[in-house]
Amino acid sequence: MGQPLKHTVKLEQQDSGLAFLNIRLEGDLTDAQAKTVTAEVDQQVQRLAGRPFGMLFDLRDVTSCDDSGAGAMQRIEMGAADKGLEVVAHLVKQKELVTQARAATKEVGAEKLYGTFDDETAARRFASGLAS
Repeated sequence: MGQPLKHTVKLEQQDSGLAFLNIRLEGDLTDAQAKTVTAEVDQQVQRLAGRPFGMLFDLRDVTSCDDSGAGAMQRIEMGAADKGLEVVAHLVKQKELVTQARAATKEVGAEKLYGTFDDETAARRFASGLAS
């Protein structure tokens, strides 16, 4: 641990798809550091005023993530779920994480809601609601 978390949260749109929040994280993800991300995402979600939207978490540059950091990301997703959130894409570096996450998502029947990718184009399409 020791690399402070850097983040950006921006609203994007692709083709004719949903608007989506592109949440890029870099560094160590802990609960304390995730609080600023959570606050910023909440502000953006409020601005969307209940319109359908997606989320893309770009996690390729996260150097470590403790359980509370992972829980914070989950709280962001859950907090947005009743405010118009339709799909969530996770963009990661490791192909084996993609395989594991897809299997777990399929097991609970959530593959239309959650996607894990190591390809940015595919992740952006999914976050836009354009992937089938």
